[in-house]
Amino acid sequence: MIMESPPIGSVLSRVWWWSTPDRYAGPARFDTLAKARRHGPAPVISVEVVLTTPDDREIVTRGGVPSADTMWRRSTRQEDGVLPVVGAGVIEVVPTGSTGILEIVFRNPDGSRFVLIPTN
Repeated sequence: MIMESPPIGSVLSRVWWWSTPDRYAGPARFDTLAKARRHGPAPVISVEVVLTTPDDREIVTRGGVPSADTMWRRSTRQEDGVLPVVGAGVIEVVPTGSTGILEIVFRNPDGSRFVLIPTN
């Protein structure tokens, strides 16, 4: 599936953390990263965000944030330890050929940057 590319200037309006502990326990959605990490042994952590576009549409995107879980590949655009915060704005969308999006780069309200690696 090719994901809709969020326009530059889209703003993060909601964040949920997904935790998938292992093949015997299903994924669960949490409102904080700390709660997601406590859900089972060695969970894989991913994120679901709602973005509000400049023309007031909502886009839901899922994926990984390298600073939330080491399972996700590192990115030169990701600042160490920076996590998504409501109010973050999309500043760059890095395409991967014609098949989709490699990374979405955000700037948090405090100026720090994080990367979302889309999975949808």
